[in-house]
Amino acid sequence: MEVNMGAETSITDFHFLRPLWLVVFPLLVLLVLWGRHRNARSSRGWEEVCDPHLLPHILVGSGAKRSRLGLSTLLMALALFSLALAGPAWERVEQPLFTRTSAVVIVLDLSPSMYATDVKPSRLAQARLKIADLLQQRHEGYTALVVFAAQPYSVTPLTDDTRTIAAQLESLDPGIMPVPGSNPALALQKGVELLQQAGQDRGTLLLITDEDEPAGSAHAAHEVRKQGYRLSVLGVGTEEGAPVPRPGGGFVKDDAGNIVLPALDKEGLKRLAAAGGGAYQHLKLEDSGFEALLPKGKAEDNPDAHQSSPMGQVWHDAGVWLLWPLALLVVLIFRRGWLLCLPLLLILPQGLHAANDSAAGWDALWRNADQRGAQHFSAQDFEAAGKTFQDKRWRASALYRQGKYAEALEAWQPANTADDWYNSGNTLARMGKLEEALEAYDKALGLQPQMKDARRNRDIVEELLNNQQNQQNQQDQQDQQDQQDQQEQQEQQEQQEQQEQQEQQEQQEQQEQQEQQEQQEQQEQQEQQEQQEQQEQQEQQEQQVASAAEPAPGQPLSAEQERTERLLRRVPDDPGGLLRRKFLYQYQHQDSDGQNRAGEKRW
Repeated sequence: MEVNMGAETSITDFHFLRPLWLVVFPLLVLLVLWGRHRNARSSRGWEEVCDPHLLPHILVGSGAKRSRLGLSTLLMALALFSLALAGPAWERVEQPLFTRTSAVVIVLDLSPSMYATDVKPSRLAQARLKIADLLQQRHEGYTALVVFAAQPYSVTPLTDDTRTIAAQLESLDPGIMPVPGSNPALALQKGVELLQQAGQDRGTLLLITDEDEPAGSAHAAHEVRKQGYRLSVLGVGTEEGAPVPRPGGGFVKDDAGNIVLPALDKEGLKRLAAAGGGAYQHLKLEDSGFEALLPKGKAEDNPDAHQSSPMGQVWHDAGVWLLWPLALLVVLIFRRGWLLCLPLLLILPQGLHAANDSAAGWDALWRNADQRGAQHFSAQDFEAAGKTFQDKRWRASALYRQGKYAEALEAWQPANTADDWYNSGNTLARMGKLEEALEAYDKALGLQPQMKDARRNRDIVEELLNNQQNQQNQQDQQDQQDQQDQQEQQEQQEQQEQQEQQEQQEQQEQQEQQEQQEQQEQQEQQEQQEQQEQQEQQEQQEQQVASAAEPAPGQPLSAEQERTERLLRRVPDDPGGLLRRKFLYQYQHQDSDGQNRAGEKRW
């Protein structure tokens, strides 16, 4: 690593990070010279009022020498001051670059009711425009797109390339869906699957729909929130509703022959968003922000934000090292009491070679070990906290956070308080020692019966222990069943072997008959081939004669060119055709398994 850094550093990389500060130096020099000139004029006042033989006794020291020494020291200090502010740099150092990422899955309703024109030009057109606005505002994070009718389909998985999603918007139309209908509950499940497949433990599902019966998706919204995600809803349409035009003309009708007027259920969608832990917003033409649906800002203000820390390289500002000689020159300028600073100057240079040790030693002057450990603990540096704490309980907590459960359990022993037994029980449970954990929780409750956390954790561990016992019993039963199945399989295998022997004999007989038949067929094929060759020779001769007799034609297309042109005419120019075929294939696959069948609602 050191060799690589040395190879990357060269004298040609030397530059100033803030070069404008170099302009300050000549200005300060002019200011100092002006002040010196002014002081020189005022000092000549003594020469005018005193006799020359009295001046050596009145003026202390040589004024010229003292003035030159002070001026030189001041100019050196100003030069170092300007260079330090300019920031000399010649090497790069690694530094973590923090970026904020969040996950959003857009769930778009493509049921036929989105054709309704109660909002102009249509509900679908307005929804696509809003998605385009959202994608323009998504400068960070990952975005996915799911569409649904009777069944949900993934258009794009989670990606940071919003332009790819925007390119698909014009192709989204209810006509590409294999089966009409509306099932938001399945679409929410699909969105959660995309988040989980991408390893996102937090995220937001934005449901854009004109659903008139949202109560049927309440359970799915609760599941979204239960799994750590949020559901926000953007309602499209009006509460009065509008007819749904059919692509071939007319309007969609129900089974009774009445024209369907699907109306937006605002209150129901608000309850649906509340059940999912998110917000509801009604789509309007003048609205362009999504702050209520997708909170933005700092990472600590955004519940869906994660911090990622890739490493980058920045120029190392070496101007800080000029502060030490600058400080010495400043002390020499003031002179008084500068000898008292020498011990400090002898101590501080040690930190130039061991900055971390010096910082720790300096911090130790003001904080004890437990206070420094608490500082590391608050910064989630549990490894440093575990090494710094002297209090055994704090040190055990730091070891527990690192996953060193055996060491944490040893640090909590001997357990004297209810908290000690409670923490020991948590550690034993993490180690998989459920029975010992129950005993620890019982001792904690014996010392403090009102400890709710201990009682709750004890119930959880007891339930886990019962589940393990039930699984063990089921496993024993399964083993017995497997033994019986193995005996039955052996019997079936013996019967199958006998049957296979019989079949082999029959196959041998059939093979002999087939070989005889193939020999006959080969003879017939040879005869047919000879006849065909004779016929082809005759046809070639006739074609040669005919070509010699016919006049030379123009330049028609060859057979290969005509075939290529016919194939090109068959290529569809529908941009949504690819999505239509993709969704149809997925629908046929799901339908063959008997899953996710279409509901009764067709709009």
